[in-house]
Amino acid sequence: MPHSFVAAIIGWIERMVERHGSVVVGYGRQWDWGQALAVEQYGVDFSTWPDAPTAEDVKRAFAWENGDWPDWASAPKEEVE
Repeated sequence: MPHSFVAAIIGWIERMVERHGSVVVGYGRQWDWGQALAVEQYGVDFSTWPDAPTAEDVKRAFAWENGDWPDWASAPKEEVE
């Protein structure tokens, strides 16, 4: 099952990059989409992140895709357009 979670997250990242650009800004830093999702799920400390996405990560990614982003995250591409 984890392999399908990886594939789901990769597809989500590709769609988010296409729609919103490749950078997410939050907590005074720039993140890629996968990192931003991990920040929301596990915090900014990389050492607390799991090695592979979970079912909950996939669920949350799809919520982001549907517009339910955390307050701290923004995609500068959207602000320019």
